[in-house]
Amino acid sequence: MALFRKDRDRSELPQGFGAAPASPTESPTVQFLSQGSRLIGTVAFEGTVRIEGHVEGELSAGDTLIVGESAEVKAQISGTSIVVHGRVTGDITARQHLEIGAAGRVIGNLTTPSLAIREGAVFDGRCTMGGPAVEAPAEFGT
Repeated sequence: MALFRKDRDRSELPQGFGAAPASPTESPTVQFLSQGSRLIGTVAFEGTVRIEGHVEGELSAGDTLIVGESAEVKAQISGTSIVVHGRVTGDITARQHLEIGAAGRVIGNLTTPSLAIREGAVFDGRCTMGGPAVEAPAEFGT
């Protein structure tokens, strides 16, 4: 079962993610796809989202996207800031920052202006440092 909540505890988010609401009456929007959930298709989230379930297809977030340790994602992913602690197979495009945590495993190509790969993480693919409009690097020897 998927669980989408606005009252999610923000202490789980990395430092700097999930800024305080603009006014005291406005609640922050954090969506959550729980462990045991299975989603196939194209999904677009506004705000911050944490994935702990299984996703196949295309996944995009308007703000921060966190792939939790129990998550298994086989999708093309895009978002402003992306943090991977689980398994991702597919290309990832982060408009501001991409981080692969120590338990993270990514098989696919990365496009981002800022990248952090923690000790213990696995990354198998190509990385383009720059915005989404950056051309793919030329092959060696051509």
